[in-house]
Parts: sequence; C-alpha cells; structure tokens
Amino acid sequence: MWVDVVGEIKRRFLRKPTTGLPASQPALVFQQGDGCGGTGLTLTPANGNYSSLFIWLHGLGDTPFSWYGTMAQFAIRSMPDTKFVLPLAPTRKITVYHGTSMQAWYDIFGLDDKCAQDRERIAESTFAIQARINNIIIEQGLQAGVKPSRVAVGGFSLGGALALHVVLRSKYKLAGCAVASGWLPLESDYPEHLSAEACKTPICMSHGLADRRVPVGFAGRTHSILSAELKLAVAFHTYDGLGHSTCASEMVRIGQFVTAAMCRSR
Repeated sequence: MWVDVVGEIKRRFLRKPTTGLPASQPALVFQQGDGCGGTGLTLTPANGNYSSLFIWLHGLGDTPFSWYGTMAQFAIRSMPDTKFVLPLAPTRKITVYHGTSMQAWYDIFGLDDKCAQDRERIAESTFAIQARINNIIIEQGLQAGVKPSRVAVGGFSLGGALALHVVLRSKYKLAGCAVASGWLPLESDYPEHLSAEACKTPICMSHGLADRRVPVGFAGRTHSILSAELKLAVAFHTYDGLGHSTCASEMVRIGQFVTAAMCRSR
C-alpha cells in the first residue's frame, strides 16, 4: 500500500519545475517516514536545501496521504524553501467509537464538552508525541540549520488539538501554530503549563460553522481561553456551510498565515 501511494504521489505532484531547476529534476522529493525513525511522509525541496519546517498532524482515523496534495500546493505557491513533515499517528482503540482501532494521537471518550477526558492517558500519549515532534524539530530543523522560529506546527481536528497542545508547552519560540477544526485539550492545565516561549507564538484557528462532529463552540471556547485568559495572539476564522472538513479558502488562509509567520522570523 505504501509503495502504491508513493507512486501516485510521484505521478501527480512531482512536476517539472518552471524555473530554477533543470527540466529533468522534480520540484519536490517525497519520502516515506517522518525523518526521525517514525512513520509518515516528508516533502523536501529537490535541491535538498530548506530554511523552514512545517509539521502537519492529521485527524482521527486519517493518514498523511489526505494532506500531501495540500502541502505540495503550499510549497508550489508560497513556501518553496520549506520542508514538510507529516507524521502518521499510532493505531489505538477509540472509546467514543466503541473501541474501534484507528489512527489517533490519543483516545477520545466523547464528542461533547461534558464528556470526561482521560487525563492520564492523554498526558501519556501526548508526552510521547510531543517528544516525537521535538525530535523532528531538532533533527529535521536545528541540525539542518533551521531555527525554531522558522518551524510551524499545525493540524486538523485531533491533529490540530495536539498541535496546539505541543506548541503551548514548547520550550522553543516557534513561527506559528495553525489549528483547523481543533480545540484545546486539558484546558484546565493552563496557565500553569503555558511555556514562556509559547506566549510569543502566533496562532491561527479556523472552523466550519456547520461542523457537527466538533461543534464550532469548542473552537470558540478555545479562542476565548487563549486570547482573553492567556493573552495570546490568536486569529479565529469561521466558514459558513463548512462541516467537519476544510475548504480551499481556509487552506489558502492557513498557507498565508504560515508563510507570513516564517517571513517574520527570517
């Protein structure tokens, strides 16, 4: 399956560049893995040189393959010198779906704000994922000469929730955090667990007003906590008629946000 998918990626996205590279050389190189021993995908400029890093986390039951096209478009349109890392979540049983095994960053007990959160298991699994993302920042970023201020983290749904969780606790001042259809897990941990560096990191949130799986109220509450209580720089955008998904205008805005955040950190 992996080989077939990578072949499809090459067929669809490894185009001959219009400028800058020899005609026989692709603009991007796709590789299996997250670059640090974990599963996933990476998209790297074909010349091997990059000055920024964007880590994108997929949602519940999803894989990086749903997102490689969007990341390739980001690279083509505004981030040609960026390496994209799309880790794959481990497989685990999800309580809200009656114990069904699927790709997930951590377990979910329910999809409403009255549902309990398994603090112990969330803390355990997010600690492991946080360590993995920090390794990506160090090995794919710092060791390649990329400053943390040129690293952005984002994600969709559960991936967006984890991205926010990681950024708010990061020991690095990162370029930015993009959260699509996500929320803040373990919100009662703040401000105690908010890192000093995270206070300097801009955040972009977006959510569909027709989202029934993760109602926009989740995002609204998160935005209120981040902006009013924690005094962070947060932009919040909503989209009429959009369910638990993304749309072109939303992803364009996220791309613009990340590009601007990278530029400010040059």
